[in-house]
Amino acid sequence: LEVPNIDNIVVTGTIKKTASHFESKIKNVVYAVETIFGQKPQLLQARKSVAAFQIRKGSIGAWKLTLRKNGMYEFLDKFIVDALPRARDFEGFKLKKANLSTIAIGIKTFNIFSDIDIQYNRFRTSFGAHIIFNIRGQSTLHMQYALLRSLSIPIIYK
Repeated sequence: LEVPNIDNIVVTGTIKKTASHFESKIKNVVYAVETIFGQKPQLLQARKSVAAFQIRKGSIGAWKLTLRKNGMYEFLDKFIVDALPRARDFEGFKLKKANLSTIAIGIKTFNIFSDIDIQYNRFRTSFGAHIIFNIRGQSTLHMQYALLRSLSIPIIYK
């Protein structure tokens, strides 16, 4: 058995396309993500056209970034200490007992981060993200819960 540790954090999000001011919207999203996570996101292009969603091949529609080492722990600290207490009606994460090697969290708006809330007039549009914590190490479920508790991640046991 190995002691579990967080390997990396993957963050993804979409950019909803609107006909007016799309370029400025991309700049706002990139600036907000860079402010929160400390690194510039990779912009992703559509692989194929989908008429129902008005997406054309090659158009920018999403972003992602991977946090490792110091940047990962800085974001984790900011997320647990600053952002989670500001979230409405948040009691803790409900985790399934089957698999704790990957924990996925959805955020509806970035306004829970104080960095963005201070500059709210600049962004005006709210956008969310999916945050995925990848835990490395073959260990028991008890050891993985101990890791999450030691990082002060609030957990609701089922």
